[in-house]
Amino acid sequence: QGYPPQQGYPPQQGYPPQQPGYPPQQPGYPPQQGGTTTVIVQQGGGGNWSNGICDCTEDCGFCILAACCPCIAFGQLKEQQGEGCCGGCCIYYCATQFGIHSCIGCSNRSTIRSRFSIPGGCCEDWCCHLFCPCLAMTQEHLHLSKFPYQGGAQTVVVQQNKF
Repeated sequence: QGYPPQQGYPPQQGYPPQQPGYPPQQPGYPPQQGGTTTVIVQQGGGGNWSNGICDCTEDCGFCILAACCPCIAFGQLKEQQGEGCCGGCCIYYCATQFGIHSCIGCSNRSTIRSRFSIPGGCCEDWCCHLFCPCLAMTQEHLHLSKFPYQGGAQTVVVQQNKF
């Protein structure tokens, strides 16, 4: 038993059958065989800090906040990175009580540098947060303000076909 064979089934030249006028003929379509796809990942910020370490005048309010209440400023930085403000504030406060706030600031700065492919090292980050934490936090704040957190890695994927 079974069903009688139907005309045109199974297809002999691929499925679905080509329809006239679709897809529209465009230069380079259909892609030629043997092509490769290159994916270029571009980080926001262009690989440098958006401001210098002494450019605190662009946001004097945050710089004063970082100088007078560094734990609140640090909490705001963590919030800009998509983390909780209260947790960052409490961690920085506790670190200040034990004299290791520069280590916490260094860790956060290193995270920002790696996210935006900014050159530098741990020693530089530590010195910035040891000797001028308000300027370091202001620089980080200004950079994160220009390149806001959007729920994940700060990347834009652009595809280019090479044939």
